[in-house]
Amino acid sequence: MKLFLMKFLHGLSFWLCTVVSVAGATIDRSWLDTHYEKTEVMIPMRDDTHLYTSIYSPKQFSRKSPILIRRTPYGCAYDGNWERTLWREWHKYAEEGFILVFQDVRGKGRSEGQFVDIRPLLPKGSDKKMFDESTDVYDTVEWLLAHIRNHNGRVGLSGSSYSGFYAMQGALCGHPAIKVAVPQAPVFSWYRGDDFHHNGVFFLRDAFSFLNRHCRPRPAVGKKAVVPRLVDTDEYTYYLGKPVSQLTALLNGEVPFWDEMCSHPQEDAWWQERDYSSHLSGVQPAIMVVGGLWDAEDYYGACQLYKNLVEKNPSHDVRLVIGPWQHGGWNNADRNSLGEYSFGEQQQALYYQEQIEYPFVCHYLLDETISLSAKDKVHMFITGTNEWTVCPTWPLSQTQEHFMYLSADGTLTDSSPSAISSSDTYLSLPSRPVPYRDGVWYNRTADYMTADQRFAATRPDVLVYTSEPLDHDLVLVGEVDVDLYVSLSTTDADFVVKVIDVYPSGEEAGKGVSGTSMSGYQLPVRMDIFRGRYREGFTHAVPFVPGQITRVSFTLQSISHTFRKGHSLAVQVQSSWFPLADMNPQQCVDIYTCGQKAFVPCQVCVYHQQGAASRLSFRRWKNT
Repeated sequence: MKLFLMKFLHGLSFWLCTVVSVAGATIDRSWLDTHYEKTEVMIPMRDDTHLYTSIYSPKQFSRKSPILIRRTPYGCAYDGNWERTLWREWHKYAEEGFILVFQDVRGKGRSEGQFVDIRPLLPKGSDKKMFDESTDVYDTVEWLLAHIRNHNGRVGLSGSSYSGFYAMQGALCGHPAIKVAVPQAPVFSWYRGDDFHHNGVFFLRDAFSFLNRHCRPRPAVGKKAVVPRLVDTDEYTYYLGKPVSQLTALLNGEVPFWDEMCSHPQEDAWWQERDYSSHLSGVQPAIMVVGGLWDAEDYYGACQLYKNLVEKNPSHDVRLVIGPWQHGGWNNADRNSLGEYSFGEQQQALYYQEQIEYPFVCHYLLDETISLSAKDKVHMFITGTNEWTVCPTWPLSQTQEHFMYLSADGTLTDSSPSAISSSDTYLSLPSRPVPYRDGVWYNRTADYMTADQRFAATRPDVLVYTSEPLDHDLVLVGEVDVDLYVSLSTTDADFVVKVIDVYPSGEEAGKGVSGTSMSGYQLPVRMDIFRGRYREGFTHAVPFVPGQITRVSFTLQSISHTFRKGHSLAVQVQSSWFPLADMNPQQCVDIYTCGQKAFVPCQVCVYHQQGAASRLSFRRWKNT
């Protein structure tokens, strides 16, 4: 009797035209089996390629339902299996009776065709028989509207990481039924800052691992390529002493995108063709871009997509959500910390899913009477104090520029240097690069983004500059501009800059997630790397003149952090971040083809003197 009553109440939820959860409902596989049915189809595209698509439809309809689509290169849940997304991330949409659709992109899973990494968009005016990711979405929507029942004619797109890229590509297709898109950590530029390159630096470990596993051509539709295990020891040991050319040889031509990418070391026409920023004007659907402050893969994509959309569509509804998460953390309600850092008592992913994303999507797909405030277009989480702030645009308008200068005595101050001659020097050795995390590891995990940086601070090839303990809370928001004045003994070097929150010593520092003391903990707030040869632009390399003081300027992606009273702000500067980033030979040679003999030591001088004052420029919130 109790089971019958539960099923009756769950079924009744589809007949109630509400946007709130049914009290006590638990959306899981069992609930979905009762209330949904799954259909698997092959949808024809304009070139007669068929794409595998699974459609989850309510068994009972109280009204016509909207359609929400996710496209993926990672495979769908086939046959008797169901997508975990339905109860992990889309539980509110399932409860509301949405028609939920998953699709394998071309050349992946059970879809026909050839897979192409970050397939370029077609130029405007192309032959209508030609295809790209946006036309595949257009054709899919046309088919769904014509063949599935009880839809209301409104379509949304959603996806995370690579699926976020596909969601944004679909939002550009121009189909009038697509009303909203939620690209989460969308790939934006694999050269400037996402996944495989940061500021022209090759992200060696991630590129080698991902492309080896996911980008080998499959032997047949529905079959997976055989992936050899190449990394057979801890990662630092495995990659040490292996130039990119040696890794290329190990892949043996079996990963075409790796070979293509390595033949384009600069941001040339090949890369520019894969940059879709020029296609972002006149966007029709409302957009909510989502990212994570400690996303190790695609935080750049979230920040830059939002920035470009706002610039090119100033009157359009473009929204931004940046939370405290690692890559994909907004989809995992059970995870509310990263490493030793806790996000607070509130489940931040669940808050985002139910209080931010869900009302936004429902406004455009279900009921426009659901109110959306223009003043709340940006939801930004402030770490340090673990609180959300809402504002109409990002970055916040009420900020002041705040300079912090590197000083000779290892301090970080807000006063420009008075010394006529002052610098610090370190020797960067390709045979002993600075690791990106402490200890011995076999796989990269996201918690390096919040890991204690004291392990690096003790090395002779890392410069550390630390402020005095703060006498008040300091809230820094927005991008961080880096200006370094350096000289090298060779013709090239990389520059890693870390912005760090140094916890006080003693009990007042509190405890971490595992219960260990946070006394003296060095929490990274933002870390990134820049290849010095591209200081005049990513389209061409400019060698350094040995011994000549040279300015190197670049931008770190937005931070949103409160440095608490009693804490200090620190900056670390180094020239390797291994094997996350490839080791620069420290000569201006082709890094993708050179041999190990090209790698040489480099003496790096960082200046903090009149006329060559190395500094960082922050945006300080005016209320601090």
